[in-house]
Parts: sequence; structure tokens; C-alpha cells
Amino acid sequence: MTYTTVRIECDLSDGDVSIGTAFFFQFPRGPDHNIAVLVTNRHVIEGSTHLRIRLLTKKPDGSPNHRDQVQFDLPIADAQWKRHPNSEIDLAILPAGPLLKEMKNRNKPPFVVALHPDDLPTPQQLADLGAVENVIMVGYPNGLWDERNNLPVARAGITATHPAIDYNGNPEFMFDAACFSGSSGSALPKDLKPPPPIAAQRRLIAR
Repeated sequence: MTYTTVRIECDLSDGDVSIGTAFFFQFPRGPDHNIAVLVTNRHVIEGSTHLRIRLLTKKPDGSPNHRDQVQFDLPIADAQWKRHPNSEIDLAILPAGPLLKEMKNRNKPPFVVALHPDDLPTPQQLADLGAVENVIMVGYPNGLWDERNNLPVARAGITATHPAIDYNGNPEFMFDAACFSGSSGSALPKDLKPPPPIAAQRRLIAR
């Protein structure tokens, strides 16, 4: 999970900067062919003009090279973000293929660990969970990260509602953790105080 995440730094139209979290996900498109994307919350990129992300390269043995990183500075207009068609669903994806291809063209082979639909819990696996389960959240709370190694930090929490039961009729469940801006795709201008950790902050779209 440490290597699935990417730190997003956004320049806002008012001159401020916000931090968010994205993660790699791959959609299968036929035998031995996947489409890699970066997934984040829609509000992370809303109101921004440019975004910066860093990706790791890999060593000849296939392991991550923390000392060799490639930074991309992308105008939002050129980044080809795809917002979820339902405006009430706070999700957006960025096709990652052009970025990974650019790294290869620079002779900088990318090190990417992407989640796959097979990694998602099945309805039966969700039903077999208890009402209270441990939760690990990997991201960039308040923008914190291991800048030298381009790595996120992890926070722990618990589920606050049963993951298999739709919360208030929506395909969501709640978890209780120390959520701060920059975590799990959330973003907040750095000159604002983080909102209080109310239940609305702790929602997680489960399926």
C-alpha cells in the first residue's frame, strides 16, 4: 500500500497551495492489458491551475529507487482528468499511461504498484467482516511525507459502521480515524485550519 499512493500538490487559482492523495489503480482491458490511472477526490483538483506529482523509478533488479524521482508539473487543462459523471460522487481519475511513457522515454523506468479489481473485497468478504475492524489509511495528512524517499505516512483507525451495510442508504461505510486534510484524497488550502473530525469527514466509499 505504501507504493500505491502519490502525493498531489495543487496550485490554486487564488495563489495558494493544497495537498491531496491519489493512488494507482489498473482497469483490465483484455488479456495481459491493463489501463493504469491515478484516483483521487474531485475536490482535490477543483479550483486548481497546476498540479505536481513525483514518481519513483526502479532499479535494474525491479526494486524502488528512492533516490531517483521524476517530478511532473501539469497544467490542469492538459492533465485530462476525468470527473465522475455523478457530481455527488467525489471522485476523479487521471490516465497514468502518458506519464509512465514519458518516464520510459527519459530512460527512467517507473516503479508503480497499482491496485486491481481483484484486490477489492467481494460482497461475501464484506459480509464476513465484523462491525468493528481495524483500518489502515495511507496518505499525506496535513501534507506530511518522507520527502527524501517520496513515501507517505500511515494512520490507524477502526470501522464505525459495518462495511457490508449501506450507510444511510448509500454504498458507503464510515470509519473512525484521525483524518486531516491531505488524507485519502482530501485537500485544504494550507492557510486554513483543518475542519473538526466530524463524521462527515470519515466517510469512505466502499464499493
